[in-house]
Amino acid sequence: MIALSQEKKSNEKISFRIYRNQIVANHYKNNNIKNSNRSQLIAKDAQKKERMLDMNKTAEKTLKNFTNQFPISKTLRFELKPIGETLEYIKVNNILNEDRIREENYQELKKVLDREYNDMLTRILKNFETDWINLADALTLNSDVVNRREIINEEKEKVAGKLNEHIKKNTKNMFTEKFLKAVLEYEDITDRERQLIEHFKGFSTYLTTYFQNRENIFLETGKGVSAINRIVNENFPRFLDGVKNYKKIINNEKVITEIRDNIRKNEEFGVDDLDEFFKVENFNNLIDEDGIERYNALIGGFTKESGKKIQGLNEIINEYNQKSVSKIKRFTALYKQPLSPKNTISWVPDIIKDDEELFDTINGYLETIPEKFTESIESLYNNCIEKNNFAIKIQLLNNISNAIFKDWSYLNQKIEEKLVRENQQEKGEKSLSKKEKEKIKKSLEESASNKISMYEIKNSISEDEYDSVTLWLKSEAIAKAETAQKEKEKYVTNISRGAKIKGNDRNEESVKQLLESFNELLKFISHHELKLGDDNQTSFQESLEILSPVNLVYNKARNYITKKEDVEDKIKLNFSTPMLGSGWSKSKERENLTIILRRKINGKYMYYLGIMKKKEKIDFEEMISEDAETYEKMEYFLFPDAAKMIPKCSITTKEVKNAFEKNGKNEIILSGGNFTQPLKISRELYELYNPSYCDKEGEVYEDKTFTTKFIRNKWINPELEGIGSEEKKLKENDKYKLDVYKEALAKWIDFSKDFLSKYKGTSIFDFSHLKKSEEYRALDEFYNDINKAAYKIEFVNLSKNKIDRLVEEGKLYLFQIYNKDFSEHSRGKENLHTIYFKEIFSEENLENPIHKLSGGAEIFYRKKSEKNSFSHKKGEYLVNKTYFSQEKDGKKIYKNLPEELYMDICKILQECKKTDKKYDKDLEICVKKWNKSHKGDIEIKTEQIEINRAKYEIKKDKRFFENKYFLHVPIEMNFVAENGKNKLNSRIIEHLIKNKDGENAKEIKYLGVDRGERNLISLCLVNSKGEIEHQENINLVETNRNGKGIINVDYNEKLSSKAKTREEERKNWKSISNIRNLKEGYLSGVVHKVAKMAIEENAIIIMESLNTGFKRSRQKIEKSIYQKFEKMLMNKLSFLVEKNIQMGPGSIREPIQLTREFKEEKDLKGHNGIIFYISPFWTSQIDPATSFVRNFKEKKNGRKIRVITEDSLLSLRYISPEEGFKFKIDFSKMERIFELKNNIWEIYTIGEKFIFNSDRKSIDIVNVTEKLEAVFNSENIEYKESQELREIVLENKKLLKTVDCWFKERTKLRNKNENQDFILSPVKNSAGKFFNSKDDFEGLPKDSDLNGAYNIALKGKFKIEKTAEKYKDGKINLYKMNDSEWLDDYQKRLYFKH
Repeated sequence: MIALSQEKKSNEKISFRIYRNQIVANHYKNNNIKNSNRSQLIAKDAQKKERMLDMNKTAEKTLKNFTNQFPISKTLRFELKPIGETLEYIKVNNILNEDRIREENYQELKKVLDREYNDMLTRILKNFETDWINLADALTLNSDVVNRREIINEEKEKVAGKLNEHIKKNTKNMFTEKFLKAVLEYEDITDRERQLIEHFKGFSTYLTTYFQNRENIFLETGKGVSAINRIVNENFPRFLDGVKNYKKIINNEKVITEIRDNIRKNEEFGVDDLDEFFKVENFNNLIDEDGIERYNALIGGFTKESGKKIQGLNEIINEYNQKSVSKIKRFTALYKQPLSPKNTISWVPDIIKDDEELFDTINGYLETIPEKFTESIESLYNNCIEKNNFAIKIQLLNNISNAIFKDWSYLNQKIEEKLVRENQQEKGEKSLSKKEKEKIKKSLEESASNKISMYEIKNSISEDEYDSVTLWLKSEAIAKAETAQKEKEKYVTNISRGAKIKGNDRNEESVKQLLESFNELLKFISHHELKLGDDNQTSFQESLEILSPVNLVYNKARNYITKKEDVEDKIKLNFSTPMLGSGWSKSKERENLTIILRRKINGKYMYYLGIMKKKEKIDFEEMISEDAETYEKMEYFLFPDAAKMIPKCSITTKEVKNAFEKNGKNEIILSGGNFTQPLKISRELYELYNPSYCDKEGEVYEDKTFTTKFIRNKWINPELEGIGSEEKKLKENDKYKLDVYKEALAKWIDFSKDFLSKYKGTSIFDFSHLKKSEEYRALDEFYNDINKAAYKIEFVNLSKNKIDRLVEEGKLYLFQIYNKDFSEHSRGKENLHTIYFKEIFSEENLENPIHKLSGGAEIFYRKKSEKNSFSHKKGEYLVNKTYFSQEKDGKKIYKNLPEELYMDICKILQECKKTDKKYDKDLEICVKKWNKSHKGDIEIKTEQIEINRAKYEIKKDKRFFENKYFLHVPIEMNFVAENGKNKLNSRIIEHLIKNKDGENAKEIKYLGVDRGERNLISLCLVNSKGEIEHQENINLVETNRNGKGIINVDYNEKLSSKAKTREEERKNWKSISNIRNLKEGYLSGVVHKVAKMAIEENAIIIMESLNTGFKRSRQKIEKSIYQKFEKMLMNKLSFLVEKNIQMGPGSIREPIQLTREFKEEKDLKGHNGIIFYISPFWTSQIDPATSFVRNFKEKKNGRKIRVITEDSLLSLRYISPEEGFKFKIDFSKMERIFELKNNIWEIYTIGEKFIFNSDRKSIDIVNVTEKLEAVFNSENIEYKESQELREIVLENKKLLKTVDCWFKERTKLRNKNENQDFILSPVKNSAGKFFNSKDDFEGLPKDSDLNGAYNIALKGKFKIEKTAEKYKDGKINLYKMNDSEWLDDYQKRLYFKH
């Protein structure tokens, strides 16, 4: 029997001496901690599961049933409070300084290693070759090819796979400490670099994350950070575009001749044959860093050592485009490889850390500026203007036009008129057609990123006008240079080394003005370009090179000055050992130095982290005590990963290997040392586990481990050779292989059980619950059963006096593990980190563990902020930054007090406090003044503003003004559960399918979540019939405010206000306030609400699958919270524990798990548990009352097209002033977006439309009916009620064009301006009404964002129902629907019934 009895454990003198000591036994007795038999607990747990299964037969089958689905790792974070003399000994033993130096060295070492990794990557890629033709063909497929995306992805994966295999083969062991050893052998590393590497000998664990990240760069195939992704997904498409572009250029004899001549003259390009260079197969030579640089030099040019600039392809194309109406596309540069060294400047640090570094950085820049820089700029412009040999960017041309002629487009129009005249002369025509003029105008617009030559400008305007232009250019350049010079002199006078810069308003402003002046000069000069090869070109290039670093210096300086000091990085502490906190096992305490203690104080456990001083031998067993005052010390036992450890501790040891392979023995017995009894290993067993040693008929098997693959693929029944049909032979062989596998599996399991009972590290555990060997179907199943039982925590009492003495003597550093929940003043609910941590040590979890304490703990130190702290003194007035706005639907709504008003009120209160004057009248005057100056905005009343007095001193951000220590401790929740992460999706779908109509099934609902354009997040819950049960825009979040109970804070307004404040701070170089906490405060409330609704309503969550850029673009950058919301929601639903639930689903012992936790971007596609993703198309632009969609294209091949044609327009009648004109339209006769079945629609021009006016950059409110009436009136066309107007419109081209334009506008459903956002349908529903989301249409969305959420829910419902229809015999494939299929179904069913 594997489980050892208590008596047997005593007889065996095991290294765990817990059992030999009667005091320990008494401790367990006194503390009611039972050393119960694990088999009883396992049986008890099985009975509990049986009862749950019985309950499930009668209970409703809901999402709450998804508990304990898979293990999940979390990292808990706590503060560490030093106890006793701990702080003093940390200083004495130089712990902080030692690790601070290590952290600084780490940052320096990373640069060294990155350089070597980059060189290694370049060498590896130079030796790679593959065929790129298939991928090129896939990328050039027409967009209408079915499965085009799948074909492209398949070809990309093939190439990426080959690259991955090649790199992996050449980087074995290169992401471990062995890489450090390899670098040490390089001859070209410096003494300092060698010293850095030596410093990390034995501390390679410090580099674990770094090595993982670098391995990802080399081997990840689908991430932006990886070399493979850079090559396959980013650079190859760019190169392919270059290949296509080159094929077009070779047809332009003038350009290709100039390009080839240029290449021939400059051997530095390294290109012998351009035709060969731009062949797809040449991409093999352009994947490494050298190849990328060669390609980019070819298209962008380069500068010789002499300073002479050599043209690249793009510069030759630019010159051609400036002179020609027809344009040639420019080439696009390739991205550098991720580890490519950036163009760094020696005197600019990566991050400016203090005033001294800021001073050195700015001085480093100023030293590069010549003394007579202003004179050289003036001289340069004089020469350029005299020779008329430079060009300027279009943007600068518009600025000149406005500055001199008070018209932004004046010079552009003049150049356009000149080009028209030249074209007329060339063609010998009196005038050009409108189409030809448009072409000329378009060519000018397209050259916005290019430049216009001064020669072109001179020939387009009068001589006086041209003189004004050149004078303005010269004056502006000189004025900007002089300003920069003055600011330089002012800075040098005011600021010297050692001066305080950050925090000193005058000096901060001096730095800002200095760098802004040089930045402005750089921007101005960058708008010019001199003709290449000219004498002035070198001088011009030098000016740019001198000025260009200012951009980098400006950004670094601004980031330093505006950075809040309270976000200083923490440093990791090692306490002189790289193994600190690596694990908790009792046998490894002296290596890892860490222990956990606890004490009961006032009936409540307090927990402590003890760190033993390095090389200090502490015998805790001698401290075991029955004293009244004790610490309980954690005794941690773990046999990690049975699959790895059983062979490692037995059959793969050197001793065993030598016995069989060198000495030819038939068996070996391991005894003593780590074993309590002798363990016999036979040759048969050794050969079973080591197939590579098993030689059968001269064949040496490659399989390295005991695996199903080995048994099933290698052992062939010899009796079947040459007998029977091939099919029969295969069938018999499969049966034979399976029999051999089962027999071998049982033998190995028998041996493993024998090992577990005799190995010291496992004999403490109870494995009697293991099944019979022959009952196991797979080895993983057996190992999982071991892992569940091979974890145990016990506590033993230690003398408090002896522990305290260790702390006093500096032999033990002791910290309290702390957060607010461990405070004696703690009230209310504990946070989840506290709940998780306490559960690890709860009596129930100690007896029957399902949550596990893991190794890998880390300790950090954060130095206190040196800046001046801000505090409110006792009795000081406090103004609440939110004010009571209104009460709506029983909710008290609070909004953000405008920053300007808030500051004014604070000033008034400060003055009143000084003079002991009442503030009422001054406050009223201040608020009235603000309301008057902000008329049209919200009006705030004095009584809405909340003012209190501080009851005690309140120090802002107090925690940052104290030195702090932190503990990050990993745990594994649910570790005994089957790892069902990969099965969760199929289990969810099975649940939806099987429980849809079954006994006790609860109705499945669908919760649509929209990212909102006017609202932050919008929700719509629909039932199985598609009816709306709940709809809500979540801008308000409930919070419990002391003294006021539950209030609702408007986060939409709050985030907008904060975003404006941050923008102002950024512009003015002020310390940028934090918005992260505000976002997280909002999102935590929303995530809680969505998760709760999904579970209570048994609802599947439906969201749009949006690309990253789309998510960010839909809202202001500071409010782009949708991505964060998705991730937080997934993480919440991956382990849902409700604080107020003690037992059952949602409790700490039965967490609900409905998604996998978020790991990477691919989790945001397809579906993740109960979160299903659908395409974003046609969700917000559907009329929910009629299912009308605007199903036509306005452009074809990039050109606008008419949609009203003889074929598409079936009828056009005037109905009434209210309903307007009625178009009867056949969408099948238009260029449709989707081929839908329902194509005949009657469109009315009812109501007003909000239309963007591009000239005024504003929204116009337009009545389309009135616009059409005006057009008909201007054409003297009579229109009566119900009169047919179709033929009249089709025969009048001018009228047709206008009607077509207004028809397009009226078919747009969404109307929005600054104050409104609603859906107005142009189609009547069956009740003869037009849907308007502003009106109260019962059962339909109440606004545009809610309409989006509604249709998202319906689209997800359709996808899930189709998936259910395709479900067969347990095979689940998520249905791949197209949008036209869904729209057809939508229009057929029309969920809303009138």
